[in-house]
Formats: sequence, C-alpha cells, structure tokens
Amino acid sequence: SARRGPSPLPGKSDDAIRTSLKDQGYEIAKYERERGQIEVYANKDGRRWELKIDPQTGNIMKVEAED
Repeated sequence: SARRGPSPLPGKSDDAIRTSLKDQGYEIAKYERERGQIEVYANKDGRRWELKIDPQTGNIMKVEAED
C-alpha cells in the first residue's frame, strides 16, 4: 500500500490489526475507528462478536458475544 509520509495515527496500523484478528480466527464484518479506539464486529466459531481494540497496541481490550 502507498504510504505518504509518516502515518497520522500512532500505534498499530489498521492492516496490522486486521491481520492479527484474522490470525486469531476472526472474520471481520465491520471495522471502524472512533474516539480513540477501534470497534470491530467479527464472526468466529459460528457466532458474532463485538471487539474493542486499543489502537496503540493492537490488543483486544474487550470481547462480547452478540446475541
């Protein structure tokens, strides 16, 4: 992907986070950055999950199963 100068967002790139989630078995349905955190809706093990991710580290801070 084309990079134009330094990234305006500190921490992990969206690509790195997406790849990490896929490596953990998540199939991403929706991915958005808002208010300093990343919110992801993803499918895994036949269920839908809501994940909150720290954009600085790429770590999952919270995982909730969607009913």
